[in-house]
Amino acid sequence: EAIEQSGQKSNRERWAEAGRQRILERFSSNHQAEGLARALETLGVQVELTELEILPGLDPA
Repeated sequence: EAIEQSGQKSNRERWAEAGRQRILERFSSNHQAEGLARALETLGVQVELTELEILPGLDPA
């Protein structure tokens, strides 16, 4: 059934927009700042990090 529904252009457009919204909501500026801080730490820059590890693709909740 999902394969048949995916053949409809309106469904594909709706699903693509919903996916885009999830990405925008999930990777907020807080997530980006945390990722940047961790990347800088890897390069040897002294930064303060939180104890919470945010894994890519997972909501921090």
